Amino acid sequence: MEALPVANLQAVKESNRNKVFRLLFAQGPLSRVELARRAGLSPTTVSSLVAELLAERVVAETGPREARGSGRRPTMLEVSADGRVLAAVGVDASGLSAALLDLRFRPLAARTTSVADFAALGDALADAVAGLLAEAGRDAAALLGICLGVPALLDAENGRILASTVLMLPEGTDAVGRLRERFPGTPVHLENDSALKAYAEQVFGPRGDARSLVYLDVGAGVGAGIILDGRRFTGAYGHAGEIGHMTVDPHGPLCRCGNRGCLEAMAALPALSRAVAGDGTDGPPAEALLQAYRAGDPRVRAVADEGARILARGIDNLVALINPQVVVLGGEAAGFGPDFLAAVRAALRPLALGAGRDRVELRFSEIPGDPVALGGARVVLDRAFGA
Repeated sequence: MEALPVANLQAVKESNRNKVFRLLFAQGPLSRVELARRAGLSPTTVSSLVAELLAERVVAETGPREARGSGRRPTMLEVSADGRVLAAVGVDASGLSAALLDLRFRPLAARTTSVADFAALGDALADAVAGLLAEAGRDAAALLGICLGVPALLDAENGRILASTVLMLPEGTDAVGRLRERFPGTPVHLENDSALKAYAEQVFGPRGDARSLVYLDVGAGVGAGIILDGRRFTGAYGHAGEIGHMTVDPHGPLCRCGNRGCLEAMAALPALSRAVAGDGTDGPPAEALLQAYRAGDPRVRAVADEGARILARGIDNLVALINPQVVVLGGEAAGFGPDFLAAVRAALRPLALGAGRDRVELRFSEIPGDPVALGGARVVLDRAFGA
């Protein structure tokens, strides 16, 4: 029998390594014997793979199992909480929100940093990650990977920002080069921030059973993250979910993307703020707008409720196109509170097709913590272990 090429043998070994890690992640603690049985691998193979995972500090021995008889008690294994770490950084118009998590997604350190000059974004990102490591008492060798979430059209393969109506950056900005220089050998992943939020909802939210979910991200812009058939859907070139640039009124205001009547130009918080001002100038900042709505300011209420009706049109298009089980409303707009959600729901009801009118669950995000950090950390783990 002809021997397999070395490259094929390495691929098989890596696949088996990933399988063992994923079993421990999903079902641990497990003994080596249990791992071999559940993975369908020989005990010798599992012992070798476990030795590598222990050396990589992603798996730890937890001691012998509690006694179940007079026989020898096997040593149990689980995903390490004290070894490698996951870094995730979200970028928005005000700056950075960065977090460091262990392999069980427990937070180790977090920080927010304002960015006055986005031309220096690379250094700000690298400084944020370095600061997280210092705060958590870890070194760069502990990093399993870094995920960067950005509100933009991305060339993820080459680590570049193609266009953004939220961040004032030139086309083709290198988003990850400085991170790779400062942390050589560490995988750096570039993702759309709304897509990360949708992934966090699927993995950590209350409807993890949902096979089809849309996260509608409404703040300085309007974006969407999409889960289809249980997996993140980013489209052929990674640009799926740009619902903010769906035209809802061809005679509407000019959007920063160059089109007229985009959902973002009519329902994002800056658009609502300008409508409150009424003279084309910037109105109250986002937090003041949200507070005024919750306090019952009639002018702000009228404007925001019109924004809710416009959002409902966009959601209706999504429902007709994708037929999701769940639409999650997140971003800064969630700060309007339950009355705003009720206004969106009421505006959606007469628009939706009869068969889907009452079956789509529309709710606010319920993620405990930063969804970009959680989604980004999960992406790092997935990429490291082939999920």
